[in-house]
Amino acid sequence: MRNMQRFLLALIAAATLAVPHVGNAAELSLWPAAEIDEAYDNNVKLTPTDRKGDFLTAESLGATAESDTAARSFFLTYSTLMLEHVSYPGEDRFGHDHYFGVRDFEKLWPETTLSISESFLVGSASSGFLLTSGSTPIGSQLMQSLLLVSTNLSNSFAMDLSSHYSGSFTWSANVHQNFFSVLSSSSTNKYSFNQGGMLAGDWLIAGRFGAGLGYDFEDFRFSNSSVPTTESNWPQVRLAWGKDTPLSVSAEAGPVISTSSSGVVGTTSVRAETKVDAAYLVAATYNSRRLTITASASQFPMTTAGLGGSAISQTYSGLVQYKLTRRTTVFASSGYYSFSGSGTSGHVVSYTGGISHRLTEFITINAQFLGYQSLASGSAVGTLVSVPGRTTVTSLFLVGLTFTPRPLKWRVL
Repeated sequence: MRNMQRFLLALIAAATLAVPHVGNAAELSLWPAAEIDEAYDNNVKLTPTDRKGDFLTAESLGATAESDTAARSFFLTYSTLMLEHVSYPGEDRFGHDHYFGVRDFEKLWPETTLSISESFLVGSASSGFLLTSGSTPIGSQLMQSLLLVSTNLSNSFAMDLSSHYSGSFTWSANVHQNFFSVLSSSSTNKYSFNQGGMLAGDWLIAGRFGAGLGYDFEDFRFSNSSVPTTESNWPQVRLAWGKDTPLSVSAEAGPVISTSSSGVVGTTSVRAETKVDAAYLVAATYNSRRLTITASASQFPMTTAGLGGSAISQTYSGLVQYKLTRRTTVFASSGYYSFSGSGTSGHVVSYTGGISHRLTEFITINAQFLGYQSLASGSAVGTLVSVPGRTTVTSLFLVGLTFTPRPLKWRVL
C-alpha cells in the first residue's frame, strides 16, 4: 500500500509540476470513485422497429487527482465503463470506453486568470454527452454511452484568458481545437477537425447589467478531401444580467458568415458558397438554498455527427434540481440537438428524471429514467442511427450505487 501511495504521489506531482507554480505549499488529493448500475434497456439493438429489451449491469471506475494552491488548481481525471448483458453477451463492453481530462486554473495576477482544459474520450460516445462531470448526480451522463451506434474518438483543447480592469471592464480571449473520429466506420481515417478563437470585451454598465462586443472565428476541415471545408466569422453583441444575484442571464447574438468550398457530401454534390445565418447563445441559471435551474439555447455552425461537413446546429437544454433534504435530491432534465446541412440532417431528443439519496458519508443510491430519440439521414446514418429516416426510441430504467471514499491527501512544499 505504501509503494502504491508513493507511485500515485509521484504521478500527481509530475503532472502538477508540468506548469510553473505560483504560491507556496500545495495540497495534493486523489479522489477515487466507483459506480454500479442495474438497468433495463428496452432497445438494446437500437432499431426503429422490432425492439429487443434486456437487463444489464454497468460499472464505472475512475479517479480525480487534484493539486491546489492559493494561485492555482490542477485536476487530472480518468473514468472507464464496463458493461454486461443478460441475454445479449455480444453487446458486452470491457475496456471499451475511456475518458481522460485535464484542467488547469491559474491566477496569474490579482485580476487576471488563465484556464486550460484538455479532454480525450473514446468509446460509444460523443464529446459533451457523457463521462464529463454532468450536472445530474449520476447515470445519464454515463448511460448515454449505450445509446449511440458507432464507436468514436474525440479530443478537445481550450485555453481561456480573462482580465478585469477598474471593476467595470473585462476582456477575454479563447483558442480551441476539436477532433472527432468515427472508429467503427468501414472507412478508415474518417475524422473531422476544427480550430478557432474568440475575443470579447464586456462592460458593467449599471448595477447588475452588462454589455459588450465579441468576435468568433472557426475553421472546419475533414479527412475526406471531397467534403467541403468551411470558415465561419461571427461578430456578436453580448448582454448579461444578474451579477451577484441568484438569477443570472447571458446572451450572445449576431450574424454568422460561412464560406464553404465545393465538394461532395455523401452522394450530393455541393457548390462553393458564402451564406449568412443568425447565430445566438442564451443561458440562464437560478440558484437558491434548495433549488437549481439551468437552461440554454444556441444556434451556430458545428460539425455534423456524420462528418458530412459543417452545418448550422441548434441545441436546447434544461435541468432542474431540488434538494428535498440534506441527503436527498430529485432532478429532471431534457435536451434537444438538431443539425441540417448539404446531404445530411438529424436530431436527438433526450429526457431524464430521478432521485439521489446519500445513505452514508461514502455511499449514494440513485434511481433514474432516461429516454432517448434519434432520427438522421444522409452521412449521419451509422453514427447516430442505423436506419435512415426512421426514429429510434430507447428507454433506460436504472438503480445504482456510487461509492466515493475519503480522498488520499498529501502536502508538498
